[in-house]
Amino acid sequence: MTYRLKRIGIIRTPYTESAPYQPIEDDEGEFRIILDPEYAEGLRDLEGFRYIHVLYYMHQLKRSVSMTVCPPWAAGKKVSLFASRSPVRPNPIGLSIVRLKGIADNVILTSGLDVFDGTPLLDIKPYIKDLDSKSDANKGWIEKIKGVSSVEIEKKIKSLGLELPEVPKPVASYVPAVHSGSYVFTSGQLPFIKGELKARGKIGSDLTVEEGYECAKVAALNCLAAVKSVVGALDRVRRVIRVTGFINSAPGFEEQSKVMNGASDLLVEIFGEEGKHSRLAIGTRELPLGTPVEVEMIVEVQ
Repeated sequence: MTYRLKRIGIIRTPYTESAPYQPIEDDEGEFRIILDPEYAEGLRDLEGFRYIHVLYYMHQLKRSVSMTVCPPWAAGKKVSLFASRSPVRPNPIGLSIVRLKGIADNVILTSGLDVFDGTPLLDIKPYIKDLDSKSDANKGWIEKIKGVSSVEIEKKIKSLGLELPEVPKPVASYVPAVHSGSYVFTSGQLPFIKGELKARGKIGSDLTVEEGYECAKVAALNCLAAVKSVVGALDRVRRVIRVTGFINSAPGFEEQSKVMNGASDLLVEIFGEEGKHSRLAIGTRELPLGTPVEVEMIVEVQ
């Protein structure tokens, strides 16, 4: 028996060759859903909702369907197709939840959609908090996987007596972090706590190694806040790849690596094995605002 689906519009995104596995709310670029004019009246009362379900036909998928798949966050584990979010399915129909930014005539502006440009639209429905959010939902087989996927990272941070800060605002023409492909690259972060530097001065004269260690920890936490700002949740971090630290050093000071242990130890406490990383610790004569340390990092995300 054959059934037919009717396209009601088209989805416009920046993605022509590859698309993310999940919607990225803060993704750069323009995301639009263009309904065929005959359906425009059906949008009349939609703008009062913050989020919408978007149903679409993944017409560009050419791979054959398998009943077992290996999701990118499954640490090599194979799972059954219908227990996964794999886009390669018997009927290549996709469903995404995105933020509704605005409606103009038959055009809907949204946050980042995880589909190719030109994807056919099948349906739109409002995301309704009391109906679509289940407080007792769980992670199924994902909870059994060792690694960051099985850990609620922000709860782990709180359990260490720490709090993920607001992202410090850039002071020039740059952004706190850039998400490109499977990686996030942060800008250099200082040890700001609620807009104030934790300390100022050179380590080895004005500050001790121990004080520098604590500053590096705060700067690393600010890096994680920057990562979250572009991917939405720290549970998406698969691995910390590289950490670079600049240490405001007094003449003759040679213990930069001990200072940077503050950042490294924190990352391992939070992410476990996935927090172990390559590292560079550099001594400098001066740093912006007289900060003792500046830290940047690269992480892999799912």
